[in-house]
Amino acid sequence: NSSNMEARRKLRLLTLVSSLLLVLIIASSANPSSSSSLRASGGSSRGGEKVTLALYYETLCPYCSNCIVNYLPKIFDGELIDIVDLKLVPYGNAKIGNNYSITCQGHSVPPFRTSEVQIWRNRTKAFSILSNQQSRRRILETLNSLSLMVSSFTPAAAAAAAAALLTDSSEKVSVGLYYESLCPYSANFIVNYLVKIFYNGLIDYLDLSLVPWGNAKLIDNTTFQCQHGPAECLLNTIEACAIGVWPDVNEHFPFIYCVETLVYEQKHPEWETCFEKLNLDPTPVTECYSSGYGNELELKYAAETNALQPRHTYVPWVVVNGEPLYDDYENFVSYVCKAYTGTKVPEACGDLSHSSVRKESSNSIHAVCYSEDSEETTKSTLSRIRSAVASWVHQVNTIASM
Repeated sequence: NSSNMEARRKLRLLTLVSSLLLVLIIASSANPSSSSSLRASGGSSRGGEKVTLALYYETLCPYCSNCIVNYLPKIFDGELIDIVDLKLVPYGNAKIGNNYSITCQGHSVPPFRTSEVQIWRNRTKAFSILSNQQSRRRILETLNSLSLMVSSFTPAAAAAAAAALLTDSSEKVSVGLYYESLCPYSANFIVNYLVKIFYNGLIDYLDLSLVPWGNAKLIDNTTFQCQHGPAECLLNTIEACAIGVWPDVNEHFPFIYCVETLVYEQKHPEWETCFEKLNLDPTPVTECYSSGYGNELELKYAAETNALQPRHTYVPWVVVNGEPLYDDYENFVSYVCKAYTGTKVPEACGDLSHSSVRKESSNSIHAVCYSEDSEETTKSTLSRIRSAVASWVHQVNTIASM
């Protein structure tokens, strides 16, 4: 029955862990000089003296959790960790699909789950079960060195890593989104269009860059003014900081998506709730903003936006391989599929023609936030047209009256 099966699984797990610990103890006792030299050198070891211990696991397997919580920490007591080269491999029984998506064993993960594991923010409390402070110090130092491996393992990041093995970076299509945080049309594009590439796998074929500057204006070399006021300058800078703190698009897009969803819902003053919703530590982003580094990032984005050729006249301004899409930005997937030159056709492009760009009917031709420069240019052009038409009508009337 099920209870007997569970008992047998636990017994096998206990046997495995006990065997691993026995191997480590034997290895340690077989080379006692190694242990004393480790203590003298503060815990360092020559690579040949260490025993490799690898744990292949999956996060939501209860037996894996039991092993990590109740047994693995014991190697940090005493001197065992000093002779161990510990490797954690969080993949388990997952499968890679045809579109490079990761399917885990019966455990679903919500989209855009943060890559930061809560344990990294509360390490000391999590390992208070260890017998002494020295052991806790050792395990925390080891976890710091392993955190990069853990933080990189998310469904999106793992899928991107798998795709990178099969997709030449030179084949990727460059997509740039130039936007401003409080333009409702920018928010609409991010929330209802751009987000789809993270679900259909197209992100694996793109080099996506987000540039939160938009129609802002430089006042001098260090200050700027935003089209929708100080609140937009704040959020532009906060989003710039998020990109700076988490450079991987799979890391920073969830936060920007969350903020822009609030903009879309006209709740942008609640943007700080996105840290809690995504289980993110706000400290790196808030320190980036308060230190002035966010301001430097915005000035960099200002230079990048102002260097566009042709110059942008509104936002959202979407560029694919250097070519602006103008008012057809919502159909950017068609342009991406046409621009892609790789041999493996992305699944998202399967139903699209590669010979021509598909332009869907859209009611959003004017769904943009125009820059003030473009508005002034438009007004000036219209003024000249009206003047020319008035002059022509005057001439016609003059001739008719003769």
